[in-house]
Amino acid sequence: MTHMKENINFGFLLIVIIIYLVGVNVYYQVKYNNIYSSYKDKVDELKNISLTLENERNRLNITGLQLVKKGSYPILSNLTWQITSKMTELNQIKEEADQVQSKLLKIKIYNVIFIFAAFAFFSINRIRRIMENRKSI
Repeated sequence: MTHMKENINFGFLLIVIIIYLVGVNVYYQVKYNNIYSSYKDKVDELKNISLTLENERNRLNITGLQLVKKGSYPILSNLTWQITSKMTELNQIKEEADQVQSKLLKIKIYNVIFIFAAFAFFSINRIRRIMENRKSI
């Protein structure tokens, strides 16, 4: 009788654990779906805001260019010209700096090669003198 009672209790415990696990699984699945749908809504909202912002920025750029072309803002057009010329000058300086840097790297490589060659030459001469001294002894 006790053996049968233990089997029933064990079976009942397994059923309770399975029901608990199913309940927890359903609960977290519902929570996940709610969070995911909220996330998707926010992503869509951010995409719409980004598109709106980009459209407004483009409209503002077009309006600014039109005003500059009309000459409504001579100071602005003068500043635009100055900025453009400074950017061109800056790009030229960057190119020159890159060229100088590559030349400097080549010079460093040649110096290292020269130092190794000189070291090898002096080492060979030193070995040759040692060998000649041994022969003469």
